[in-house]
Amino acid sequence: MLGHFPPPYPDELLYSVLARLGIRLPHTSTKRLCHSVFGRTTATAVIDLPSHLSDLIHVLPSSFGMSVDRLIDKNTLWPFFAAFQSTERRNSARREMHESGHPYLCLGMMASRASWPVFLRYCPICLEEDRHGVLEAYWHRAHQLPGIEVCHAHGTWLQDSAVVFRNSRNRHEFCAAEDNIAFCASPARPVSAVQLALARDAAWVLAHPEVSLSPQQLRSNLLYRLETMHYANWNGHLKLADLRRNFAARYPADWLARVGCEVPESGETWIERIIRKPDRIQNPIRYLLMANFAGVSLSELIDLQAPPPFGAAPWPCLNVAAAHYSELRVRACTISPAANGRVLTGTFTCPDCGMTYERIGPDRKDSDRMYRVRIPCYGPVWDETLLRLWPDRSVSLRELSRRLGVDPNTVKLQAGRLGLSIERLDDPDDRDTASSQASTPENFEPKRDVDQCKYLWKKLADELPGATRTGMRRLLPAVYASLRRHAAVWLKNNSPEPLPNTSEKTRIDWEARDSIFAKKAQVAAENLMSRVPPVKLTPTAILREAQCIWAIPRKLPLLPMTLEALARLAEDRVSFAVRRIHAVAEAEGAALPRWQLERKAGLRPDLIRNPEIQLALAMASRKRLAGSEPVARQRASAACA
Repeated sequence: MLGHFPPPYPDELLYSVLARLGIRLPHTSTKRLCHSVFGRTTATAVIDLPSHLSDLIHVLPSSFGMSVDRLIDKNTLWPFFAAFQSTERRNSARREMHESGHPYLCLGMMASRASWPVFLRYCPICLEEDRHGVLEAYWHRAHQLPGIEVCHAHGTWLQDSAVVFRNSRNRHEFCAAEDNIAFCASPARPVSAVQLALARDAAWVLAHPEVSLSPQQLRSNLLYRLETMHYANWNGHLKLADLRRNFAARYPADWLARVGCEVPESGETWIERIIRKPDRIQNPIRYLLMANFAGVSLSELIDLQAPPPFGAAPWPCLNVAAAHYSELRVRACTISPAANGRVLTGTFTCPDCGMTYERIGPDRKDSDRMYRVRIPCYGPVWDETLLRLWPDRSVSLRELSRRLGVDPNTVKLQAGRLGLSIERLDDPDDRDTASSQASTPENFEPKRDVDQCKYLWKKLADELPGATRTGMRRLLPAVYASLRRHAAVWLKNNSPEPLPNTSEKTRIDWEARDSIFAKKAQVAAENLMSRVPPVKLTPTAILREAQCIWAIPRKLPLLPMTLEALARLAEDRVSFAVRRIHAVAEAEGAALPRWQLERKAGLRPDLIRNPEIQLALAMASRKRLAGSEPVARQRASAACA
């Protein structure tokens, strides 16, 4: 039992506490300090994730009031490395730190590319504050995190001390900050806003060890932010080209390489692995960097609750023919991605009138709830209104369309669906009258159809800034047709500019290309012949080696010289088998029997009976016998002697 144990200072490493204890105890050996604290001399001085903590708690004074979990949460770097891990890994690493285990393996840090500090670091301003406040310097946790280069409290560059972070020469030594730090002024280099934001997020993680964000939940929140920034579709597909380009342009390449977050130009990078493979363990600084790129702090990303794309239930019923029009009656919504995930489609069904309508999302403002795009099912109330008003000649077709809230052509189509007589369509008096205009239902605008189409077209253009007019037309074919008919000038002025035609029709000199490909085929065949193990010379293999695989099969008729070269260079089964026999015989030497030669050459029974194969096997056997004669003579001479 220790008679004295210094209480930890705010954000102090347990390593620092034990170093200050070593100064106060009259020990002459570092191993004796380890024995006094952990009860064994084999314990080592670990800075980030120490173990044997249960043994440490047993020797503390009873009045100390400290538990193992409190030490882990407040005086180690466990909160930083476990914040983005699964619950099983977090608990497993905590158990390993209780005992003489290996928390690094549980947290996947052995294979991590984290840029570990070379020396223990300190902030010059924090150093002065500690010496004036608690009267001595100590090692802060937030200053030892990999990838963090500035102090989160003062925005100054961290300075290296004389203490090695991974001390392989003396693994039992606890070095106090007061004895190993000489005051050094902070350099005058400017600190970027990104580095300061990352330092503050990392300090926030250390101060909140209870916060745990599973990789799947982190992926969901991060993907939502990327979707709102147009770096991902609503079906979860990443726009990798734009994401990589803008990410690399935002952060300096040398700094990314220094903190272990470099983004190569080709191949799979850690950015897509965070989204596509959330179970893979990543360097914690990468999660902080992705949150910074998404424009939110880490605390905001953890607390992020993706709002429903179409708002919360209930939703209004948009059946103009119903008495409860615009009332909040709809309580179910089916959401699905549309246009390859570029937008979302919400399907709403009113339980009272039976109408089902669709609209494009996500919503940007409250008025979006009152616009619809398509009506898959009109419902019995709407059909009953059409059946009742259709025979009434005092209600014109235009007035009928206003009462039903659809286009006049839609009224005609739905009348045909219900089996109504088409005589009304030939009525010459089918026009708007004063009486019909007076019977317009309340809060229904005469130009609502065109205005609605204009709104939907502008809304889609705002949500898809890079879309073309053809792409928007495919998404909203009915809206495009209505605007082209009733507002062609407005449609032209509010549509994306057509892309310039940059394609140039160039004629290809197939004769020159044929000569080049024929020479490439010859070189490719020679390269394949030198491969070990042997590779069969087929037209496809030759063209692939020559990087002309696109010439199969449509362009070969235009390349007669290449076609002739391929026919001359290609091998059949027998020729390839003979080459395999010679290759095996040369590789194995003189000690290989014939049956092993046949097996290693991969000869099938039908090939073995072939005369050319038999001749090749016989030649290989004669070479084997010829090579074995000098060996036999040497053995006979040795026996005679």
